[in-house]
Amino acid sequence: MHLEQNHQKSLKTQSQMHSPYKSSTGLFVRTSSIVDTREWAASHSVCIDDIAPPIEDYTKAYPRSAAKIAIQTIILHCITAVGYQVDPLPIINWLKDQGIWEYVSPNEKVFLCANNRSDKECSDARWRQEAQWALLWTIGKIESLDLPTQYCDSARLVDEIMPRLGDPIEAFVSSAELRSPSELMAEDDRIYNLHYDHHSKPRSLDHRRHRPLPR
Repeated sequence: MHLEQNHQKSLKTQSQMHSPYKSSTGLFVRTSSIVDTREWAASHSVCIDDIAPPIEDYTKAYPRSAAKIAIQTIILHCITAVGYQVDPLPIINWLKDQGIWEYVSPNEKVFLCANNRSDKECSDARWRQEAQWALLWTIGKIESLDLPTQYCDSARLVDEIMPRLGDPIEAFVSSAELRSPSELMAEDDRIYNLHYDHHSKPRSLDHRRHRPLPR
């Protein structure tokens, strides 16, 4: 449909609109320095594998269901689309038709319903796609997060993963499967430790939240 085509075109120009830096975690890394980033992470005992090895002794269940996370990724998808100047009215109607408007936060509703949006608000909305990508990993829609050295694959996200704007979302939501607590904690620890080591002075590993992850 026309709305989806506009969204696809907008998202596929993402690499031209972003700065040469990426940060979904507060960690700024030049995309041209992937090797250096991996070496830096390894020197801080942070896992550099595509998939962080599960923390086998961690079993605490994640408080949110796979279905609710799937719904959140759809909402973020819509926020991103509006950030790329896609008409918000059909998007709002779609969210209401699919019965998930109630899950849109008050701030998100303000953004979607606004008559005018600042450049900064639109820029912030476009960055929400990186959060969407991370959440898609938690429910098994993508294979790995890897180190934060490049943008998420927006073309694959739009063309292959997310339901098309206007289509039913039931199959997408019902097929979401939450990863195990040990997998979630391993990736959570990796991101936390990357952020901590990047912003902190050298300190003992005892100050890190969980424990050094295996290389």
